[in-house]
Amino acid sequence: MTVLSALLLLGLLWVIYRQWARWPLDIVAIFCVSFLLFYGFRAVVVALGVDPLYPDYLFGANATMLAGRTNLLLCLFLGGVIGGLALSSRIGLRLPRWVFPDIVSHPKGSRYLSVVVVLTAISTVITLALLARYGGFSGVIQASKYDRELTGTNILRVFPSIGALVAVASALDVARRYQGRFTAGQRQRLVVSVACAVLDGYFVFVWGQRSILAIVVFGLIAGLVAFRPSPRGSRASALRIWGGIAVAVIVCVVTVVGLRFLRDTAATGDLSPNLKNETIIRQFSVASNSTSYDALVLARRDWPSTFEFRGGQDFAAGVGAAVPRFLLPDKPTSI
Repeated sequence: MTVLSALLLLGLLWVIYRQWARWPLDIVAIFCVSFLLFYGFRAVVVALGVDPLYPDYLFGANATMLAGRTNLLLCLFLGGVIGGLALSSRIGLRLPRWVFPDIVSHPKGSRYLSVVVVLTAISTVITLALLARYGGFSGVIQASKYDRELTGTNILRVFPSIGALVAVASALDVARRYQGRFTAGQRQRLVVSVACAVLDGYFVFVWGQRSILAIVVFGLIAGLVAFRPSPRGSRASALRIWGGIAVAVIVCVVTVVGLRFLRDTAATGDLSPNLKNETIIRQFSVASNSTSYDALVLARRDWPSTFEFRGGQDFAAGVGAAVPRFLLPDKPTSI
């Protein structure tokens, strides 16, 4: 049952992509890739017996059965996604703009660049201050991820996070508009945008967070390949687009895993016990956070048989986490 349910899971994911993804980088395609990384990959690996559920000591002899039931639960979720997409496409559902904002006009390139430069400048000042206070990169990682000394100041991470995403958007805007026929000014904007995207991604990584830098890597490689004109000036072929996205995914995965290794060794001088002496599949699963699937298996097993439902407390805590600590001093430090 476990293998069949895993195959059904992949099949439903493929149906969603083939039926509703209009472009390899649209929201449906990104959902499918993300779901495959965080749930589909481990579902197949566990079903085929390549790697057991993680961590091993929390699962007994019935681990395979638990994985099969969790796969069916995920299939039910994807069935709901298919139903929602089918219904919305049939009735032409359009959300109000105040619920889901839409782009009505593209900002000027100079405005893009100004926002990128300002956010990167602010992020540089913040990062230099952190590096000076904690004695370098490893000190900031230790304070942020292990000692939790930066709790309550995470709002400062918003500047490099937004700066990185806007810089990627600026670079892709240049590539999309001019399709490789750049003037000197346009080429300068592209170079500055790419440099700021990488720099801001690094600034976020200084806090111990890998996701933004991975998004920067994926967005720049996939986007620049997709928007790069073909030799005859026509639009990029589907084969080249898919090839670029495949390369971007591989590089992104390697980046995420490599950054995890770098973060661990910088903070403690060695790999985390969760990664040390493990197989390549297990190291990749942990480093890329693909063990979200294993966590779901535990949650399905233990709630509500072992633990009581929390009555929405986690959602309330998530809303409260967005409020800076100086405005909400009694905010809990952990859940």
